[in-house]
Amino acid sequence: MKKLIYLIILLFFGHGLYAQNRISIKAFVLNSKTQKPIEYVNIGFLNKSIGTVSNSKGLFNLKFDENKITETDKLQFSVIGYETKQFTLPQLFKILSDNNKLYLNPINYVLEEVFLKNEKRKKIHLGNKQYNLKKMGYWKDNKGLGGEIATRIIVKKKRTRLLNLSFNIIENLSDSLLIRINVYQYKKRYPQENVLNKNIYHTISKKKGVETINLKPYNIIVSNDIVVSIELIEVYGKDIGFAISSSFNKGVSYLRTLSQDKWKRLPDTGMGFNLLSSYPSQNEAISDKKREKPKKITLYWDVSLNMKKRKIEEELNLLLNYLKRSNYPEVEAVKFSSGHYHTNFFQTSKNQIKNLLNYLKNAEYNGSTDYSKILKNNNFNAETVLLFTNGNAKLTSFEPEIYVPIFCVNSQDKSRHKILQDLSYYSDGHYINLEKNSIKQALNFMLFKKEDRDIYEEFEMNSKKKGSVYGTIFTESGSIQGATVEIRDTFLEVRTDSEGVYVIGANMGDILVVNYLGMLQKEVLVSNTKRIDIELLADGELLEEVVLKGQISKDSITTAYGKKSSDAIGYAVDQINREDIKPYHHSLAQLLSGRVGVTVRGFGVNAKFFFNRSSGSSFNLSTLPVIVIDHMVYTQDDNAYPIIDPQNIDNIAILKSTIASNRYGSIANSGAIVITTKYAVRAQNKKNKVSALVKGNDYTEKLNYINKVFIKPNYILELEKATSFKGAQTIYKRQQQAGIGHSIQYYIEVSDYFSRWDSNFSYSLLTNIAEIAPTNPKALKVLAYKLEELGKINEAKDLYKRIAKLRPKQAQSYRDLALIYQNSGAYKKAFSLYTRMLGNDIEGVDFSGLQEIIENELRHLLAFHKSKVNFSALPNTLLNIDFKRDIRIIFDWTDSNTEFEIQFVNPQKKYFTWHHDLLTNKDLMSNEIKQGFGSEEFIIDDAEPGEWLINIKYLGKEALKNPTFLKYTLYRNYGLPNESRTVKTIKLYQYQEKVTLDSFLY
Repeated sequence: MKKLIYLIILLFFGHGLYAQNRISIKAFVLNSKTQKPIEYVNIGFLNKSIGTVSNSKGLFNLKFDENKITETDKLQFSVIGYETKQFTLPQLFKILSDNNKLYLNPINYVLEEVFLKNEKRKKIHLGNKQYNLKKMGYWKDNKGLGGEIATRIIVKKKRTRLLNLSFNIIENLSDSLLIRINVYQYKKRYPQENVLNKNIYHTISKKKGVETINLKPYNIIVSNDIVVSIELIEVYGKDIGFAISSSFNKGVSYLRTLSQDKWKRLPDTGMGFNLLSSYPSQNEAISDKKREKPKKITLYWDVSLNMKKRKIEEELNLLLNYLKRSNYPEVEAVKFSSGHYHTNFFQTSKNQIKNLLNYLKNAEYNGSTDYSKILKNNNFNAETVLLFTNGNAKLTSFEPEIYVPIFCVNSQDKSRHKILQDLSYYSDGHYINLEKNSIKQALNFMLFKKEDRDIYEEFEMNSKKKGSVYGTIFTESGSIQGATVEIRDTFLEVRTDSEGVYVIGANMGDILVVNYLGMLQKEVLVSNTKRIDIELLADGELLEEVVLKGQISKDSITTAYGKKSSDAIGYAVDQINREDIKPYHHSLAQLLSGRVGVTVRGFGVNAKFFFNRSSGSSFNLSTLPVIVIDHMVYTQDDNAYPIIDPQNIDNIAILKSTIASNRYGSIANSGAIVITTKYAVRAQNKKNKVSALVKGNDYTEKLNYINKVFIKPNYILELEKATSFKGAQTIYKRQQQAGIGHSIQYYIEVSDYFSRWDSNFSYSLLTNIAEIAPTNPKALKVLAYKLEELGKINEAKDLYKRIAKLRPKQAQSYRDLALIYQNSGAYKKAFSLYTRMLGNDIEGVDFSGLQEIIENELRHLLAFHKSKVNFSALPNTLLNIDFKRDIRIIFDWTDSNTEFEIQFVNPQKKYFTWHHDLLTNKDLMSNEIKQGFGSEEFIIDDAEPGEWLINIKYLGKEALKNPTFLKYTLYRNYGLPNESRTVKTIKLYQYQEKVTLDSFLY
C-alpha cells in the first residue's frame, strides 16, 4: 500500500512528502447534484485523532503519519444536509485517481410540522447560569479544526424550544473565530445523533465576557436531554487562545479534539452553557421516563470488614423487588474486597432467586474495601450495574471504565454519600441511600429517571472536626505540644497542637488515655462536660537518671589539657558546646561545616576537615588537622577516625595554633579537632567505662537472628495446628467469632501466617487494619510499611496520602509522601514536595530534622530522573552527577515516643550504637515529637570489605493493641544503575532482648 500512496500523492496532489511516512491529501468536497463546494465538512479517521474541516470553498488538506493508519481504518465525511460517507484509504485513492474531487449526496429532510402561533409559552433557563473561572474549556491549536467543547443539558419540559445559547469567554487571543453550534441526542451517557437539520454558524470577535447566540431562527424543539457543543470551524489570524468558563454546578462535559475524533467524557465538570428556552405554559413537566428493563445485571457486593454493619435485610428486600419489577434478568454477582474477587452467575426466575439472595446473605466479611478491580469491564454485557457499598475505601478510589447506568446502594449512615451520589449521577444511575429512602422510593429511582435532589457534604475522614470533647494537656511548666490523646479500647487518637489543645470525638463514659515523652500516663473519664484539661506529671524514675548527666560551666573551655578558664587560654581555640548541637545535626561534617573556621570537603567517611588559613597552617606540610576523640588521636589521611554521631557529642574544641602540637606532637602541626563525647563525660562523673566509640568497642556477642526469636501468641499456635488452608480459615473464623484479635498486632501476625497458604487471603487480612483503625496514623503507617514490603506501591501511596491528611503538620507525612511518589513513578510530584521541604516552604511544618534525608532522596531522584523534572532553580550542590552511596540504610518508625537502639558491627568486629531513648537522646526525641518525624539514615561508603551486622533492641513497654513497628530499608549502590532495595517491616515490640536484624557483605 505504501507505494500506491506515495504514487497518488506525488502524481495527483502535487504535494511532496514532509517526512518518510508523512501523508498529505488535498482535495475538494462538492455537492453531487449542483457541483458546488460544500463548506465546513467534518473530515477525519474515526477515533484516531486525525481530522480536519473543509474551508468555505470546500477545500481540505489532511496530513497524517501513514504508520498510524491501517487499510481497514475509515475516513469519514459528514455535514448536516448530506449523506455521511466513509472510505478506506485504498477506496479514497481510487476515487481521487482522476481528479481531486469528492462528492456527497444532499438529503431532503421531511420536517415535522410545528404549530407555534398563539401558543402561550413560559421561558426557562436550562444548563448553567453561574460561571466558574477556575475551570475552563479551551482551544489552543489552530490545527484542531472540528474540535468540540460540549456539555449535557437536562431538558425538564416537553416541547422545549431553544431561544439562545450563552457562555462566558475567559480569553480570546485570535482576531476572530468561526464556530458551529451542534445539538446532539443524549443516549447511553454520550452524544449521539445531531438533531439539527441546518448548520448554525457564528463568528466570535469578543475578547472577553458573555457571548450570546440567537437560536430562534432554527426552531429547535426538544423533549429529551441533549448535548450542546461549540465546534471550531475556522480561525482568522495567526494565534488562537480561546477559553470559556465551566459551571459551578454538578455536570458532565465532553471534549473532541479533532473532527471525527472519539468523544472524551469529563464526568466531574459541566461547561457554563446557558440556554434560554420556552415551553407551552399548559405543558406539565416531562413525566418520569421509564428506564429500559435490563436483561442482564452486574451486581457488585462489597464484603469488606466494615460492611458487616450493613442493614442486609433492607438491601436484599430492595434487590428482590427490583429484580421482580425488571422481569427477573440474568445476574452476574461479584463479591469483592481487598484480596478477594469472586464471581457467580444466576438465572433469577421466581424459583431460583433465593439462590442469589442466599449467596449474598452468607457472605464472609474480611479485608478493606477495594475498588481497583470493579467497574473495569463489561464482558457480561450488563445493561445495568448495582453496586452495594458504603464508599469507605481506604486503599483505592473509583475509576469506572464501563458505560451503563450504575446504582450505588448503601444502608449505612457513616458513608461516603457524596462519592456514591456522584458516581451514580455521572453514569445516569441514581444513588440509593436506604438511610433516607424507603424501599418504595428507592424502587422509583431505579425504575424511572428522576433527578437526585439530595445534597451531601464531603465525608470528613478526620474525626477531630466532629469532636465532642476538647481541652489542653499541660504540666507545671506549661502546655504540651505533641501529647497523644486516645480513647481507651479504640483506635481513635489525636495529638495536641502547638498550644497543647486537643479535640476528640469522645462520648460520656469513654476513658481518655494521655501519653507524652517522660510523663506518667494518665487516664480520665469523660463526664457530661465538653472541656477537659489534663495535667501530666513527670516520670520520677526517668528524671533521676537524666539528672546524672555531667554539667559544664559556661565559662570553661576544653583545651588540649582539659577544661580551663576562658580567661586563662593563651592560644586560639573555638568551642562548640552541647547546647550548640541541634537534633537535626546528623553527621560531623554537617555540624562543623562553615562553623568555627572549619571548611568541609567531600561527604560521609570521605569528608575532609580543613582550617581556614591561620598561623597554625602550613604550605609545605599536610594542612589536615588531626581528629581527637576522647583522648584518642586519629589522622584524616587514611580515613582513620571512626564514624561518630553528633548527638553523642558533649563538646568540640577547635585548636588552630601550633601550640596544639605541644600536646599531640608534630602530627598535630596543622591543629586539632578535639571531641569529647557524652560517654566520656558520664564516665568521668560516674567512674565508668570510656566512650564505646573509641575504646572497649570490640564486638564479642553472639546473638540470635530476628526470625528465630518470634514468641508465638496462642492464636498463632492454634492456627499452626491446621493441616490445610480451609482448616486454617475455619480456625480464623472461630477466633473472629470469639472476639480474639481486633488489634494491629493480631492482623499483622495472622496475615504473615496465612501467606504460606494463600497470598490473596493474607493480603485481605492485612488490610483489615485500614477498617478497624481508619483514622489512626500509627496503625495506617504500619499497613503502609507492609504494603511497600509486598511491592504494592500504589496502595501504599493512597495510605500515605491519607496519613498526610490526618497529620498535615508533621514533617514525616510529607517526606513519606514524596518518597512513595518517587517509588511509584510520580517524579514531578515527588520533586515538588522535596524542593518545598528543603526550602521549609510548607506553612506550619518544620523540616530541619529531616534535611539530610530529604537532600539525599532529592539527589537520588535527580540521578535517575533529571530529565523528567524542572531542576533549573536548584543549587549546583544538588546536581552532582557523581552522587552515590555504597550502602544506605533508612529506619522509619511509627511512633516518636518509642525507645530502642541500633547497633552496627563492622568487618573488624568494632561496633557503634545509635540510641533512641529518653536517657541518652532526650533532645532528639523531643524534637521528633514537636516536628513530627521518625526517620534516621546511615551511610556506609568506601569501607573495608567484609560482613556487617545490624543488631536491634527494644527498650520500651507498650500495649500490643497498636504497638510500634520499624521499617528497615537497605539500599545497595544507592544512586547507581545497579541499585537494589530491600524493605522489611520489623515487629519492634518483640525484641526486648537484642537480636541481629540483618547481615550483609560489603
